[in-house]
Amino acid sequence: MKDIIEKMREREACFVVCPDKNDLSRLSVYLYTKKIGRLIYNIKTELGMYGQLNFHEQTYSTVLEKLFESFQFDVVHSHHFLFQTFDMVEIAKKYGAYLIVTLHDLYLLCPSINMVNNGKFCSQINPEDCEKCFAEKHKINENVLDKWREKCYQMLQKVDKIIAPSENTKKLFLEAYPDLKIDVVEHGTKVDEVELKKQQKDTFDIAFVGAMEKHKGSEVLKELIAQNTNEKIKIHLFGKTFDEELEKNIQNYMYHGSYRRGELPQLLSDYQIDLVCLFPIWPETYSYTLTESYMAKIPVIAYNIGAIAERIKKDQLRLDYRGSEVRQSKF
Repeated sequence: MKDIIEKMREREACFVVCPDKNDLSRLSVYLYTKKIGRLIYNIKTELGMYGQLNFHEQTYSTVLEKLFESFQFDVVHSHHFLFQTFDMVEIAKKYGAYLIVTLHDLYLLCPSINMVNNGKFCSQINPEDCEKCFAEKHKINENVLDKWREKCYQMLQKVDKIIAPSENTKKLFLEAYPDLKIDVVEHGTKVDEVELKKQQKDTFDIAFVGAMEKHKGSEVLKELIAQNTNEKIKIHLFGKTFDEELEKNIQNYMYHGSYRRGELPQLLSDYQIDLVCLFPIWPETYSYTLTESYMAKIPVIAYNIGAIAERIKKDQLRLDYRGSEVRQSKF
């Protein structure tokens, strides 16, 4: 979104409406033009963390209505509905705005966002599992998936253009909503120059990259660290984690922590990484970390699922391993 705004603000007034990161019940409104970029409103609503499951919230709807009345938006591009409701769609159509929705994850298939439950991707829908998942994650003691999909389908039918960043993402959505028209447009990325560093070393360095949680492959990382008894193999994590075990450096493992946007390719080169591991357990819709690994000219190993596998095959950089082979491989 930042890249889109940077291009468009030269000739258009761009507004960003998003939840306040410090209080998700508040909406922040930013204005970006060629000369300015600043917060112009911060407005309280009655939304809570999972208020979006109500589909409609009056204070949120009233705030949006006033914004549309005041600024007469011509184009509305929704990147997510998390911490918001579907009121925006109705209001955008009421005021004649051209409406675009980009499918960045699987939220409009299931409010769990990535369709992971008990450490596994829900490739098959099991009503009992859904009921337990909704109770745990949303404090709802019933399976509301059918209702969720019905409302999402009704909403998406009103959208002028639906964009998926990969063919695999499009396929998943068409399995649930067969008659939708979805265009595949990969995310654009600014290509950064990387100073490639090749020096003599006696270690083979492996990197896990990005925010590291269970759905991103943190359990695989911990298994590999535990199995590694070879002092010449060093494992790195570049990216934030909430797992205290992964925040501790040990002899064969180094935690580098968070990095800023655009820094990863050079970091991979500076630490002379030989291999990048991307092991999300759900079918990611794109993967910027794959792009950044490409920039650093470092090989990537990944599961054969989702957009990561799709892009590796498309770019003819293919190397397939089954998940069991990765987990059982020995150093």
